[in-house]
Amino acid sequence: MTATGSSLIVAPRSISRDLESRISQSIANIMSKHDISKLTTKFVRQTVEKDVHVSLNNHKEVLKRLMHQELRKIRAQKVAKRVVPAPWRLSQRRQSVKTALNYIYRILLSDSAQFEAFSLHAIQFYHDIQIVENGDIQESCVLYARLLSSIWLKSERLNDFRWDPDSVPSPEQVVELIRSVFTLERVGLSHMYRSALLAFFDKNPPAFSSMHYLGWSPSLGPPSSSDPEKSIYDQVAQAILLTFFAHALNISIGCTTTQIFQYIPDFYPYKSHTELSISEYRSQFHLIYLVVMVVTDFGALRCDQEILPHEYHYLRSQIPWLIVRQDFALLGEAVRSLNCFPGTDHRDLVRRASAMLLTSQQEDGSWKSVNENDMRETYHTTISALTALIQPRWTGFAPSIPELTPLLETNLSAIIESITKNKNALRPSKYVSSPVRNKTRPTGGFGPHPKQISLDARLSHDTRSNKANSLKRTNSDSSSSNSSKSVQNTPSSIPDQELLEDLDKQVKSLQCMLIDAGEVKDISSSLALHVLKTLSGMTLNVEVLKSTGLGRTISKLKKHKDGEVSRSAQILIKKWKKDFFEA
Repeated sequence: MTATGSSLIVAPRSISRDLESRISQSIANIMSKHDISKLTTKFVRQTVEKDVHVSLNNHKEVLKRLMHQELRKIRAQKVAKRVVPAPWRLSQRRQSVKTALNYIYRILLSDSAQFEAFSLHAIQFYHDIQIVENGDIQESCVLYARLLSSIWLKSERLNDFRWDPDSVPSPEQVVELIRSVFTLERVGLSHMYRSALLAFFDKNPPAFSSMHYLGWSPSLGPPSSSDPEKSIYDQVAQAILLTFFAHALNISIGCTTTQIFQYIPDFYPYKSHTELSISEYRSQFHLIYLVVMVVTDFGALRCDQEILPHEYHYLRSQIPWLIVRQDFALLGEAVRSLNCFPGTDHRDLVRRASAMLLTSQQEDGSWKSVNENDMRETYHTTISALTALIQPRWTGFAPSIPELTPLLETNLSAIIESITKNKNALRPSKYVSSPVRNKTRPTGGFGPHPKQISLDARLSHDTRSNKANSLKRTNSDSSSSNSSKSVQNTPSSIPDQELLEDLDKQVKSLQCMLIDAGEVKDISSSLALHVLKTLSGMTLNVEVLKSTGLGRTISKLKKHKDGEVSRSAQILIKKWKKDFFEA
């Protein structure tokens, strides 16, 4: 008999593994039902004996070991919960996503013109979402993708499409067929012209080159920037997408995705909204989004920041401005791209953007576009916004195309090497903001400056110019020591001029953030504090303040209704006065 009076089946001399697991399970049940701090060894032993019908009088050490084992499990679970917090407003976001998914499906079925224009895009979109989602959202995406695919296969567009094996099709027909075959294969369906397409590309020599498909040849150089119909960003974006499709189908259109990616560094540093027109800015932004999507297989792969450092930090820098403008299409693309990167550096920005998207969704599940009467813009805005609300999950590691790895590593190595070579040449003067010290983006960004990118944001393209400057300095030194000293002592030397220009652009961009938000005294407190914090880490001179009018703008913030913003503005102005007087 035990102390509690219950009958025993056995009093073993040793504890087997099976019996030990039963005892551990009993201990776990006890700890889940009682306050652990008030449990005693005697109480646990008596309860376990009653549960497993085994006497533990001679096995108290085993009991204590198993109790400590369960305690360690409980503590590890608590630590894991602290390390990996619960997703932010997950249930609310999932409900918003389901409403938007239903909206997309409804508008495609209700309007034949919409279906003809966006059906293939929607099929691929539903497929990409179901890869990283689970539960009812995944089931809905699979169902919608299959239904739309079946309707598309029976549509008039496919019935009117004719592929004559005896004649040569046009390049436009080939491109359209590549896209449709790729999309249907993503959802596991077969295209009736798939074999004809593969046979067409097996011909030797090929009927068309990359010039016919893209309008430019990557082997000869970048696309022309003088095309009135398409910007250079649009041409590169379309080339990336088409070569990605061709790579997935194992066919060649005369060039590869790697060849297109070699021209991406030509766009570094990416330009802010103050340096481009609205259309060019949106084209550039979509190109950046497409680069991230192709490298991550449309969000399914985890992409470290070192793989795409320029894209990551540029997207971070643009989110505050997009929130002020309430541009839901670009904001959704930025958030979806940032969700492909690990880490918590961008978590607060993503949450701010997600909160705006949640509160801006309309009753029918859509988001308002820039042009409300344009269904094409409404469709793409809704697609971009809902993908931003999806909880990121990864099935592997980027890049999706292994051949891109050497090129991406080469770009990163060139950036680091350029930093080392140009560290002394780009050292700022006394009154110029130091990018290393302030960690601010030189082209008007708002996020921290990437250490891997550059000290001047032009390091990926300034190798030739730095060599030329070094040659000029060498010739100057050899010709006359006095002239070289005069060049070194001149405050308007070339590195300083470049930094001053970048500093002026950066300050104007920050000032534009405050002005675009409306009345300076009534803007968002978080935005104002962000700008003030960024400015406080910069070393400005009187010329910059006079040329930009920044001082007057910050003075208005002293009258802000938020006391913290008002105090921060006063402290910043005092800091500037102190620095100028000491100088």
